[in-house]
Amino acid sequence: MYARTADKYLPPFHYGRMFFKDRYRLESARLPGRDYGEVGTYFVTVCTQGREHWFGEIRNEKVVLHPIGCIVAEEICGISTCRNDCFVDAWVVMPNHIHMLVHILLFPETNLIETHQRCVSTDVDVLIPLPRRRPGTLGSIIASWKSMCTKRIWNAG
Repeated sequence: MYARTADKYLPPFHYGRMFFKDRYRLESARLPGRDYGEVGTYFVTVCTQGREHWFGEIRNEKVVLHPIGCIVAEEICGISTCRNDCFVDAWVVMPNHIHMLVHILLFPETNLIETHQRCVSTDVDVLIPLPRRRPGTLGSIIASWKSMCTKRIWNAG
């Protein structure tokens, strides 16, 4: 399925879009060169895999959350109550996606790194050197939140 050119295999293209594993590979919505740890407000959308309705359903033009959706909503509230480097101003859980306004606040430079536990940071000097997320970045905040949601959902059965 790959085109061979000058002893190199190139991924196939279709109308200017690249395939990856026989699917379209979407371009990143992130701005190149942007530091997503800067102070500011970020509009975040997180979708379920395959846009499955894991979080709830719509009944009488209202969203009714499933237990998984309730866990996700509680963990969104946990972002603001547990972290001092950001807060979530507004959010909505839909049946197959979530929208959040995340405000990142000034985070002092420290020798800590993020872990995927709520309200836990670890001193870099006690860890083996591996690539790690920088604390207080949007990626770190969302990764921590997703991790807590996943753990609680798995524990709930």
